[in-house]
Amino acid sequence: MNHLKVWFISGMGFFTDAYDLFITGVVLILMEGNYQTIFHVASGNAYIGAGLLGLSAIIVAVFGQLIWGVLADRLGRKAIYGIEAENPRSATGGE
Repeated sequence: MNHLKVWFISGMGFFTDAYDLFITGVVLILMEGNYQTIFHVASGNAYIGAGLLGLSAIIVAVFGQLIWGVLADRLGRKAIYGIEAENPRSATGGE
C-alpha cells in the first residue's frame, strides 16, 4: 500500500507540472484578445510579449525542478513531497 501512495503522490507532482505548462498556452491565447496592449513591447509586436511570458513559464519550471530535486536528494523525498505539495496552495493564497 505504501508503494501505491508514493506512486500517487509522484504522479500528482507530474500532473500539476504538466498542467501548469499546458494551461499557460491556453491563457496566453485567451489574454491576447482582451489585453492586447499588455503584450506589446517596444517593437509593437504582441507575439514577442506573449512568447516571453510563455518562455518564462518553462524556465521557471526547469529551475523549480532543479531546486526541488536537489532538496529532495539532500533532505529525503518523503520530507520534500509534503512541502512541495503545499507550495502551489500557499502561492494561490490557500484557496
